[in-house]
Amino acid sequence: MSIAKAEFWSIVMKQLRYKLKAYRGIYTSMIIVQVVALLLSLGSTGGSVGSSSMGYSFEVNGYSGNLILVFTMIWSFMTAIVITTKAYRYSDFLMVSNRLTSQVSSLLCLLIISIIGALTAIGADYLLRDLLILFRDAAFIFEGAAPTIQGILGTCMYLILFALSGYTCGMLVQMNKLFLFIIPAIVIGVPMTTSFMLGVRFLTEDLFLFFLDETSFSLFVGKFLLVSLPLFAVNLITGNRLEVKS
Repeated sequence: MSIAKAEFWSIVMKQLRYKLKAYRGIYTSMIIVQVVALLLSLGSTGGSVGSSSMGYSFEVNGYSGNLILVFTMIWSFMTAIVITTKAYRYSDFLMVSNRLTSQVSSLLCLLIISIIGALTAIGADYLLRDLLILFRDAAFIFEGAAPTIQGILGTCMYLILFALSGYTCGMLVQMNKLFLFIIPAIVIGVPMTTSFMLGVRFLTEDLFLFFLDETSFSLFVGKFLLVSLPLFAVNLITGNRLEVKS
């Protein structure tokens, strides 16, 4: 490894450590979001069914931690947008840096934050089960299967994709405010136009089903790389075009 590369990664790691410590408010907001989702999940989110006969009655309620994951995904998307604002970007210039090291350290920070969010969301799902046992008057509680390594990795990749999408949107808007209108127009307008002109059902939700309907983990990883790598490239290019603080 050349001296230049060594110095580059040394600067990136210093910035990364600084950001992980400085962005404490992000962790606080994550906890608040997941607690709210956890409380909402205490209501029956998986449907309910009941019956009675000959003096006996029963009721089956379904509970799911999916709401916690959904809220965490939204949190990761919004957090990534916030990180692209000038107040956060200009904090990099408190130390020796350039636009490339700033972008790489921000993306690595986003990667770590997304993984933390995914792991805490999985942990909150187990906390939900404990709360149901403590506070719900239930004779039986049937738990789902324990998460596998693939399930944990898949959850992390979902969070990373949402974070990268938010970061990309934020960087494009920082580069040109017109993207504030262009991005929603593309997300909403392109599917509607495609459906109208070609007579093919294509909605924004189909973009999510592109990942959610995948049953093969290897194909899911391939789709993840297919989307995430171009987003990484776009962010690096966009970051180099932003002005440097004078």
